[in-house]
Amino acid sequence: MSDNRMISDENQSAYREGEPNSEPSVRIVPLTFCFVLAAAALVGLGAAVYLGVRGLWLSVYLVLLGAALAAFFAKMLWNSAFFFVRMYRNAQHDRQAQPHLDFVLHEELLNRWSVDDRISEALVSLDGWTTSNPQTPGFSYWLGANLVLRRLDEHGRLLYIRTFPFRREEDAALLSEVLLRLQSSGAAVYRTDLNLNELNVRDLAEAYESLPKSAYDFQQPFEIGKQVREPQFSYPYRTPEMLARKQNQRRRNDTRFFRPVYIVGLVVNLLLALIWIPFWIPQNQGKGFVWETDWHSGALALQLLNITVFIVAGRYWRDTSKRAWRPLRDAACVLAIHMAGLMLAGSYQAGTWGKMKPLAILDLLLAVCLIIAYAFIRTITRKQRLHATSASVDANGQKAKAPQPRKYSSDRVLRPLFVAVLAANFLMAWLLMPNWRYDADAGGYEPLGMYMLATAALLTIAGAYWRKETKGLTPFYAAASVFIVQFIGAMLGLPQEVVWGQARDSLFMNLLSLLIVLYVIFAVLKGIGFLVRKSKADGRD
Repeated sequence: MSDNRMISDENQSAYREGEPNSEPSVRIVPLTFCFVLAAAALVGLGAAVYLGVRGLWLSVYLVLLGAALAAFFAKMLWNSAFFFVRMYRNAQHDRQAQPHLDFVLHEELLNRWSVDDRISEALVSLDGWTTSNPQTPGFSYWLGANLVLRRLDEHGRLLYIRTFPFRREEDAALLSEVLLRLQSSGAAVYRTDLNLNELNVRDLAEAYESLPKSAYDFQQPFEIGKQVREPQFSYPYRTPEMLARKQNQRRRNDTRFFRPVYIVGLVVNLLLALIWIPFWIPQNQGKGFVWETDWHSGALALQLLNITVFIVAGRYWRDTSKRAWRPLRDAACVLAIHMAGLMLAGSYQAGTWGKMKPLAILDLLLAVCLIIAYAFIRTITRKQRLHATSASVDANGQKAKAPQPRKYSSDRVLRPLFVAVLAANFLMAWLLMPNWRYDADAGGYEPLGMYMLATAALLTIAGAYWRKETKGLTPFYAAASVFIVQFIGAMLGLPQEVVWGQARDSLFMNLLSLLIVLYVIFAVLKGIGFLVRKSKADGRD
């Protein structure tokens, strides 16, 4: 949400400081904290160097993370300090090119614009916002109103005037009074059920004619300051021009920040594989780089650093469907970089080949962590990606009926098949695993691989991986479900010391293998389906 859209009723007093034609002053308090946080970030960098010399790598990661957060909040406070200054200057600049007015105060609206006989139309739209619940998880949803005026000035130019939103219950009387005055002055009053709080006055000028609207009914006004449930909440409307500008802004951000961070992350991993990882000593009988007894190990710090860097550089929160593949791609890039670095390091350091398997296990763990982080971030940011477009509303601005997902008759068989696969894995871990021999050299139970392949084949069928509608996270959810039921079964059938030792490691490695197999099958079937659909489309043409 841009700076202009963050202003609410409580900001009117701050924006009113000084006359409308005078430039607001810089906000001192945010600017002071900005310098404090910037200094803290610099101190953190120095502390990270000192801790690195002492080999306290987990502390190095935590300090660097704190320094990065301090720098981020310092930048936010800098923007906050100059918020009203920038808003005033932008308004002056825009006014030179276009005479539109944005964020007109309620007092000015009532005393000046509500009695202006040059106002030809008034459009009342919804205004929606959310607040976090301090005592319970989730959000509260609120509805208010926005007002846009259309005026023909002395030079025959159309002027659009956008007011501060009406969000308090006492604002209902003010809005009603303004609309009655406008109607008595000859202005046509319309309403739309769209939430226009993300449209600035330039966006409104571009899209006003295409907005769905109907005559305003004074007997059924908007309920201002009303709390509603999510299904009744109106998500922000975005015009095609807004979406195009947002996409261009994303490309600029990618070029200036996200892609350089991604490249730096890969380069750092390559350098570490060349000059540092060859000197690591594998633990757990040479099977991996673990940190169970050393929380300051380089392996843990590197994993946490990679998770942080690739979550940020991967932009896991964005509303693009192709991002479902991003965690796997990121982990695959890190694995390839590490293997290349170790092969190059083999030219000057003996024994690097023996570190490839432990490092590969470490990178497989990274893939699992990134997939979990991706699913979590997508879940908690879902509401931020929701918005309305011209294709999702009807002629009155109300939500159009969403297309129902296609139903298949085979679902009656596939869903019970998935439940049966989970039940079979639970019974296998509960009743069969206690009778299996644990292979210490292989690090697992011998028959488990056969059951994993059978499970992968059945999950492919149960998940309908060949369908176009099947989501990219379906294999992950399936593998995670299998792991959970297997672990529960192992807890019931095996002694606790075996569960938290051999069984845990064996089932976790089985999870990683199952994920790889499922995603390979998923990719192949999706590719075949794409080619089939394309050939059919070409045939019709």
